[in-house]
Amino acid sequence: MLISMAGRKYMRLIPFLVVSALLLTGLAAEAKTTLRFVKWPGADYDQATDPDQFIVDEFNRLHPEVEVILEPIADYVEKLTVNMAAGMYPDILIATPPLIAQFMPLGLLEELTPYAKQSEDLFQKLFPIATTSAATWDGLYAVPININPNALYFNVDEFGAAGLRSPHDLYAEDNWNWDTFLFAAKKLTIDTDGDNQPNKYGYKGTPRNWQFFVWQNKGTIFSPDGRQFVMDRAAQEAIQFASDLIHVHRVWTTAAPYYTTAFAQGLTAMIIRTSDHVKIYRNDSEVNWDTAMIFGRKPGMPFQEVFNLGGIAICSQSKHKELAWEFIKFVLGYEAQVRYALSGQIPINKRAALSPYLLDPAKPPQNMQVFLQAIEMGIPSTDKEVPAVVNTTLERELNKIWNRGEPVQQVLDAARPVINALLAEHYAAQ
Repeated sequence: MLISMAGRKYMRLIPFLVVSALLLTGLAAEAKTTLRFVKWPGADYDQATDPDQFIVDEFNRLHPEVEVILEPIADYVEKLTVNMAAGMYPDILIATPPLIAQFMPLGLLEELTPYAKQSEDLFQKLFPIATTSAATWDGLYAVPININPNALYFNVDEFGAAGLRSPHDLYAEDNWNWDTFLFAAKKLTIDTDGDNQPNKYGYKGTPRNWQFFVWQNKGTIFSPDGRQFVMDRAAQEAIQFASDLIHVHRVWTTAAPYYTTAFAQGLTAMIIRTSDHVKIYRNDSEVNWDTAMIFGRKPGMPFQEVFNLGGIAICSQSKHKELAWEFIKFVLGYEAQVRYALSGQIPINKRAALSPYLLDPAKPPQNMQVFLQAIEMGIPSTDKEVPAVVNTTLERELNKIWNRGEPVQQVLDAARPVINALLAEHYAAQ
């Protein structure tokens, strides 16, 4: 078959056209902007069910010119610190309060107030606590994307069998406080085999929650600038109350099994826990349970949780800060926030938090809304972040109270100079 002169010329052009098309395709691919989003994966992490991965995939679908890459990093703070020191900066990161305390003074986090002011309509849709971390850090360096407040989980049947009124009724009457909590805990602590040792406890919790008692009593642990270990009289009174629950009233034990397991097995009637356990107990609990607001110190002093929040942040070294902010706005929007509700987390977006994806009347707890009430009543922490070694030392000293029953005043008096020396050493090195 003969090919015309024009046809032969066209055939000669085909390789050129193919190469040109490939080059153009490569240029188009290069034109796509890549954003690195790093986070700590947490225990038992599964990227296939991670709501952040769903959100990233949806953002990428809607913005074909951008590719956000989610990078879960084990040993998060350590590896992120090393990478940043080597000049390997992410664009977007999850910044916990300790991480903010580490990176903000180094100028590695973008101050987000100007961006937030450009997005006032969006921020009005979030719980007000979303921006209050600015009081702690003298600037907005991270925006929480979800929040897990604490509440009291209680065994409904045990309360009924003991003839006790519901914590909800007591709270509604401003009568859910140290006295009424202790009264209930005593009634719910039961020795079923007569060996003078309770088999069921009224309350069981981790001693790490000791700060709740301090907050209830409006106590102060550290000075406002974080340089002095104060532990004032109100805080000491709270520590004494918690110690008495264990060693005097014997309504709380720190012995095994772990408190969250004990509650699911019906071995304790009350625990304090974050909202993340709702999903766990819906699927794995042997008891009829509900949630209520945490008790306060006394009438007129309802409990207010103190939130020290981190959140999603922009690295100051990112070359694509505006695009990074577009992604953050997407994360804070209703459609993305519903993903957190579906995973059992409380979205920072109020509409998503009020959705049936979270407040499902067909599933326990009957009073899931107490978590939202806890957020609304919560107050921001204005305390400066203290070094990890200080917290570790304080926990070790307090364990002498919880585990051995050593006198509160004696332990705190001995701990004070040790902790203040650690604080002085830390600030002297800055």
